[in-house]
Amino acid sequence: MIDTGGAGDFVPKADIQIQRVKQMVRGIKVTLPWKLPPFILKDLVAFAVSRMNIRQSSVLNDNVCARVLFTGLKLDFWKELSLGFGDYCEVYDGTDNTTRSRSIPCIALYPCSNIAYGFMGILQFDDESENLKNTMEKDSDQ
Repeated sequence: MIDTGGAGDFVPKADIQIQRVKQMVRGIKVTLPWKLPPFILKDLVAFAVSRMNIRQSSVLNDNVCARVLFTGLKLDFWKELSLGFGDYCEVYDGTDNTTRSRSIPCIALYPCSNIAYGFMGILQFDDESENLKNTMEKDSDQ
């Protein structure tokens, strides 16, 4: 049965889901070691929703998460769960024969929907630009 509602109507199922997203956003925001700038709040919400969609559900007999149900692909820990919101990371920026740094200091924001390549939305420190980078290259020490 579809729960329909018009503008201004109260829909309990939708309200519960919105409250869950708000609680998760508040919980992540409190644990950050730095003050959250307002312009990346949308990225925190996207991260919270993506994390809610990878939780297993007992509603279905298969006990699979919504993301696996829709994409058909299982989660890869290294690509999708190794970085959390606000984690510091160094992103490879190519190399040339100069003394320029080969990596850029960044903050991980959210995993993108490009599951095959493991791209992350990142925030670069130097110019506060938001980019998509493939941050999923394993460190040789691990």
